[in-house]
Amino acid sequence: MDFDEGIYRQNGMPQTVHCLEIHQKAGKPFSKDSRCHYHEYIELLWGLEGETEALVSGEVSSFSEGELFIINSMEPHCFRAPTHSKYKVIKLMPQIIYNADQSASEFKYILPFLTAGSSHPRVVKASSPYAKRIEALVNTVFTESEERDTGFELSVKGAILNLFSLLLRSWSKERLLDVSGHPLPPDTVRNVTRAMEFASKNIQICDERTLADVAGYSTAYFSRCFSSLMGITLRSYLIHLRLARAELLLSEGKLNLTEIAEAVGYSTPSHFASQFKRYKGCTPGSFKKLTRK
Repeated sequence: MDFDEGIYRQNGMPQTVHCLEIHQKAGKPFSKDSRCHYHEYIELLWGLEGETEALVSGEVSSFSEGELFIINSMEPHCFRAPTHSKYKVIKLMPQIIYNADQSASEFKYILPFLTAGSSHPRVVKASSPYAKRIEALVNTVFTESEERDTGFELSVKGAILNLFSLLLRSWSKERLLDVSGHPLPPDTVRNVTRAMEFASKNIQICDERTLADVAGYSTAYFSRCFSSLMGITLRSYLIHLRLARAELLLSEGKLNLTEIAEAVGYSTPSHFASQFKRYKGCTPGSFKKLTRK
């Protein structure tokens, strides 16, 4: 049975980026009993030596030295090596490349990486004209994460954003992925985007009905349009928006937990606390103490 690997923590603090190097010994071929794990992280793997086979969402792929392999958030996966292999791993939380305030025009580039079973290619081959630049960015993320010099978080985030833009350009140039448009009419896209912008500025009073009214649609129709455009449910989006805003307020340390719960649209502090712990992996109080520390 697949299992949730959870979030990596350092000094009790959830880590948005986690880097490690793996030495894979020769293993048995995959079978129906192969146990896979999953996590919220998007995972990028850069081949250093040998060949590595990956079982991802029930399908077997492989990558070798000088190639990048991509695993989406929440996709069950496990690895083996026919002989031996070595590779670098970057695990990054989706909010590194996605935040709830992004417009629909930006979000279309991020969607392929947020859902299991997406249609984007798994591997950037060593023959790709972008491979060397991708390798340099992978090395930057590792070096900055290890040295942890002043502002390293900004450097890591910048390198990751550049890396994803290269992935999209590579696939677009080779016509392997089309992110040029939306399946919805332009007017619908504009209306949904307007509702998203309203939610970002008025999260305290937002619910599904309010946003549907802003877009000019019924609640049911707006929810369908939103899911079609954004690739996530409206409810999930609102939870993410509320908790992202709560993280900022907790980090500032100016409001108590009751005030923060009210500021981000929760009716009770207990409901806020339970959702924060469920989706962020720690209580609001613990998060506040860790960020202040």
